Amino acid sequence: MKKIFCIAVMTILQFALPVFAIEDIDGEIKEGQMLQLSDCVKIAVKNSPVIKKAEKNYLISKHNVSLAKSAYFPTLQAGVGYLQKFNSDITYDDGFTKRNSPMVGVHIDQLIYNFGKTTSLIDMQKFNRIAAEYRYVDSICETINDIKLKYFEVLEAKAILKVQEENVKINEQILSLTKSLYAQKKKTELDYINAQVYYTESMKKLEKAKNQKDIAYADLCNAMYVAGSPDFTIKEIDVFNQYDAFFTPQFISSDGITWRAMTGRVKEKGIGTVQELPFTLEEAWKTAYENSPDLKVLKSTHSAMQEQLKHVKRQYYPTLKGNVGYDYDDKWRSDNNHRFNNHQLNVAVNLTSSLNFMAYKHEVDRAKLVVAQAETDIAEIEQYIYYNVKKCYLNVKTAERQISNAKNTVNRALDNLKIAGEEYIDGRSDYIQLQTARANYNSAMVDYFNEIHNYSASLAKLEKAAHRHADEVYAFASNVMDSPVQKDKDKNKNNDKQE
Repeated sequence: MKKIFCIAVMTILQFALPVFAIEDIDGEIKEGQMLQLSDCVKIAVKNSPVIKKAEKNYLISKHNVSLAKSAYFPTLQAGVGYLQKFNSDITYDDGFTKRNSPMVGVHIDQLIYNFGKTTSLIDMQKFNRIAAEYRYVDSICETINDIKLKYFEVLEAKAILKVQEENVKINEQILSLTKSLYAQKKKTELDYINAQVYYTESMKKLEKAKNQKDIAYADLCNAMYVAGSPDFTIKEIDVFNQYDAFFTPQFISSDGITWRAMTGRVKEKGIGTVQELPFTLEEAWKTAYENSPDLKVLKSTHSAMQEQLKHVKRQYYPTLKGNVGYDYDDKWRSDNNHRFNNHQLNVAVNLTSSLNFMAYKHEVDRAKLVVAQAETDIAEIEQYIYYNVKKCYLNVKTAERQISNAKNTVNRALDNLKIAGEEYIDGRSDYIQLQTARANYNSAMVDYFNEIHNYSASLAKLEKAAHRHADEVYAFASNVMDSPVQKDKDKNKNNDKQE
């Protein structure tokens, strides 16, 4: 029974020990390489076609701004032609009824002012550019969150696999013990047969746990977009209970002194000690409203739609244009082989306006509805942010309590297994009681690691909902992909004013 107890204790302690030997990511994944959470995030951000598509859309939006501004640049027109006229009732001064005239012309058109129509189009494209930027940022947020969830699923699968491996060892020990007692006529054959059955059952659970671990790894590889990569391992995070462990990649590899300098708190190790979240629900709401890329996308889109409405309303405003042109044509007198040419220099200023009243009315009404729809979308996302943050926050607080309860259940189940083993050897209990205690302990261990995973996943979801670490997302964007996103949120406003 002491062996069983030692095995059970080691099962718990092995998850409390930190794992080191972290390798840095350099190019492709190597066979047997150990990846930490930040490594997996970097690989996913680098490989994600969703992020690459969002980045290209952002770059396209920048060009759209430049294209809108190009309306204020002069337009150069040049042409070469050949004109031959035939007249039945007109005779030119050369006595012929036809004329040959090669022509060359160069013109420059310049928009002088159109009373804000082009300005509103430029402003609309600027807001579309800002929206595309935040869509790009949001694609990175989604990718990072997905990697964290998949990473924690692998950790959970690995932990449960170890539990099932220890369960096999425990059942093997019980089978050996029962066989020995049966040989000594201290236990019945039925006990020995049951021990074989439970041992076989534990092997089945072990195979299922191995399959779940392989699937979890496959899901992580899929999220990282590394199909066909060699086998690798992931670093088991020292603690599942540290809030910052799931938000700051530096936590995993930093020593205690560095960690305390960064956070002002002691870097704890071990299992079962849950720290309070370093912010309140009200603070989480505030940060979410300030940093949410989804909300910023909709607000920028709303501003773009307002500029579009301005443009539609200004359709009937006149357009003031200037034109400078030079034309040259070469005429030929066929009667005396005399050539003479004509030079023309044109300078013009035009003020024009046109309006289709029916089309104007419906375009304005449609633009107003688009603006109103954008306002509805903003109100909807604000409601979603409010309740999503609250839900995620409550899930974290519930998971905190569940970890403590699950840990207590494990301790009680372990004590019960120890007592049941001693009573079974002494003949004070039967085999069913021993196996019930063994099954309860195994179930408690599995539940405990399920709760750890739930807590980890809840933290990751809260991070995404509250957007408390938006600066880290920008850091991933710039450091991993040399992102074009502007980190300084006020930089966009300053640039727009200058432009």
